[in-house]
Amino acid sequence: MRALRKVTPRRLADVARATVLLGRARLWVRRGNLARATGIGDPQAPWPVLGTAERRIIDRAAWAIAVAARYVPWRSDCLVQALAARAWLTRHGIESRLVLGVPGQKGPRFEAHAWLLSHGIAVTGGNVARYNAFPGA
Repeated sequence: MRALRKVTPRRLADVARATVLLGRARLWVRRGNLARATGIGDPQAPWPVLGTAERRIIDRAAWAIAVAARYVPWRSDCLVQALAARAWLTRHGIESRLVLGVPGQKGPRFEAHAWLLSHGIAVTGGNVARYNAFPGA
């Protein structure tokens, strides 16, 4: 909670918004109702020009989703975070692509990862360099 003590009221509002979006995304995943969140994208496809205002919104969403995901009482794994961030950006009319991938190196068990890209920026998912994206649907 220390990270939340030194933030502005706007950032606290962003964390509250992220918490609601994470909860909604968690319900979508739990119910298996991902129809609203479909649209797995090709991470290599060209992006439209990114404006300064859009970049600020992307940065705010990325920060708030990451912070809220640490503190919510439910599991907010990579897919839940990507869906929540996608809902945030969609509401602002910012294009994003949900990407699913697997590690480049074969491990002892199956592992998959989801992340959200917007204008080539990894909004959620952390460092995705070790993952190979599935081709877009």
